[in-house]
Amino acid sequence: MSDIIISEAVFESFLKSLHSKVAAEMQAFRARLDAHEAVYRAQLSAGLESKMCKAEEIERRQHAVEDRLRAAEDQIEIKLRAAEDEIARKRRAAEDEIARLRQLERLRQTAAVEPGEWPQ
Repeated sequence: MSDIIISEAVFESFLKSLHSKVAAEMQAFRARLDAHEAVYRAQLSAGLESKMCKAEEIERRQHAVEDRLRAAEDQIEIKLRAAEDEIARKRRAAEDEIARLRQLERLRQTAAVEPGEWPQ
């Protein structure tokens, strides 16, 4: 087989041409890679923003529920105190009525006693 002889100038020109084509391909590849990276970052950022908005909405709803819960607990406490006060008032009224009835019974017994007799 015979050797192919290429002049050094032609070989240098070929290498330069090859180098410029590889550099151009690398530049195009990097540009595509940068574009893909930009798209992925934008998608990631949009997804993050969406998730943050959802998280803020959930937090806002949670605070609203907590506020309603505190208001309901306060209302229950107020109603419980009112019921306890009503029970105490009715108990005092019943005790007063029992004392009044006992006093009336004593007065009735005293009035029923003949002069000079003691109730039994």
